[in-house]
Amino acid sequence: GYSPKVAGQADVNLTALKEFVNATPHVIGLDVGLDLHFASYSQAAQVELLKAQAKIAEELHKTLFVHSVKADELLM
Repeated sequence: GYSPKVAGQADVNLTALKEFVNATPHVIGLDVGLDLHFASYSQAAQVELLKAQAKIAEELHKTLFVHSVKADELLM
């Protein structure tokens, strides 16, 4: 999946990500996360991106690997 640092950027193409994951049998899941360590990363945009990628993983029956940096409470 996309890194939290690109959340909110115009070049994030979730349709392309979904198509790639669906067309690539050896992809077993999406690695997503939240990174609140850097104030320049929009928390709202990160959450939106994480949710969108989680939806893709669910729709394609893929594992969702979640990492967090100083965002544990937000993920719970």
